[in-house]
Amino acid sequence: MVRFPFNCVKKNIDASTNVVILGPYNDSLRRPPPHTMSKIEELTDKVERLLLRHEEILRTKILLEQQVAALIQERDHLRSRLNATRTRIDDLIERCPPTESPPT
Repeated sequence: MVRFPFNCVKKNIDASTNVVILGPYNDSLRRPPPHTMSKIEELTDKVERLLLRHEEILRTKILLEQQVAALIQERDHLRSRLNATRTRIDDLIERCPPTESPPT
């Protein structure tokens, strides 16, 4: 093996006279292959669809929470009406005269 008297590793990297010849080759090495771009585009599309779906789900969640709140309010209202009706019925029962027991 031949040894140089100095270290020439990473020296004059850009000093090549073959830039015109090797330029397109070097450029192709820097660019990702076309199938990688299509995979990136597919991934981007999937992420965008997921974000849209997430927004839809959040809107649906808000609507469902509003419906639950409305149903809770309606339930509470119906419970109060039920309690008021029970109270009125209990009052009516107390006002009724006692019934006579049949002779045995």
